Amino acid sequence: MPNRTKKPFSVASVVLIALIAALLIFGLNRIPPDGLSNLLAKLIQGRDDTPLSPEQQAYETLFAEMALPETAAPRPIDSLSLTEAFAQFAFAEDYRHLYTVSYTDGERKLTRTVSLSRAGEAYELILFDGEKVNASSLLQTVRHDGETCVVEDSMGNEHLYLAGEDFPLASVAMQPDPDTFCALLEQYETDPAASPLSACTATVADSDKGRVLTLRFTDRASGREEEYHYLLDYGILYAATTRMGELVYYELQTQAFSTDTEISEESE
Repeated sequence: MPNRTKKPFSVASVVLIALIAALLIFGLNRIPPDGLSNLLAKLIQGRDDTPLSPEQQAYETLFAEMALPETAAPRPIDSLSLTEAFAQFAFAEDYRHLYTVSYTDGERKLTRTVSLSRAGEAYELILFDGEKVNASSLLQTVRHDGETCVVEDSMGNEHLYLAGEDFPLASVAMQPDPDTFCALLEQYETDPAASPLSACTATVADSDKGRVLTLRFTDRASGREEEYHYLLDYGILYAATTRMGELVYYELQTQAFSTDTEISEESE
């Protein structure tokens, strides 16, 4: 397994954070590399109340129309295979991932948009308030080079830290720790009756984006359901949701993904 900080991240903790609405898994196969860069540039330049240009509208329509279909019957995998799969993350050495994370407790809702660029162990993460990606909604930028970490706030103030357990990517990127999933599946396989989960599955299916790893968990006591979709060939969480009945507490939706971009391009 890679060196990741194992902070407590139980299935129950997701509910405390509180996570919304059903998953939409968008695809980008028909967007050329330069098209994605142009799209992100336009988004960052302004998404306030300015009407979308025909090009921007075309991209948004493409996101909405393109699903991530399973083209073959899902194949179940065991906890050992799941552990091995996560141990190889991230398969893509360089990629850009733009996604939105929403949390709610049923009354209040918090939405953040994350622009994550990775180059090996280094990464740059830009956090925006809400669903708009522009200067006015910028909250924080985190630059991690593997040895040091620079955190810059919206006012341009920078703080330098030594890289270590304080900045695990999963936590900074508002994502769960995959190690927890492996432990849950292993426990369920060993003694289902003693598991806090009434259902726990891990499957892999082929799609037009490559292999999609789907994890599903159902809490025995509350009936809370969690679902996570990873692009297994790239090592990214592409979509996720946690729900209790009709209420969705947590949702992660990918807006754009590309392996053709380096970190330096993100900050230009």
